[in-house]
Amino acid sequence: MGDKADLARRADAELAKNRSLTGTLCGLEAKIRSTDENLCVSRREADDLRFSNAGLTGRNCDLRSEIDALKHHCAVL
Repeated sequence: MGDKADLARRADAELAKNRSLTGTLCGLEAKIRSTDENLCVSRREADDLRFSNAGLTGRNCDLRSEIDALKHHCAVL
């Protein structure tokens, strides 16, 4: 009879431990999903910034060419 009660206590302890671990696992999975979503947003923002930077670099090159042309024109005058 004592063995049976001991086994029941162990089973109850294991069930409590399993519930605790399941809760921890669910929390960690939610944290992973949140982190993954944040990572996707950051990657999208980085891609947008790269595209914007490429456009601004091209515009800067055009403006530098225009400045050089104006300097040359001023020197001629």
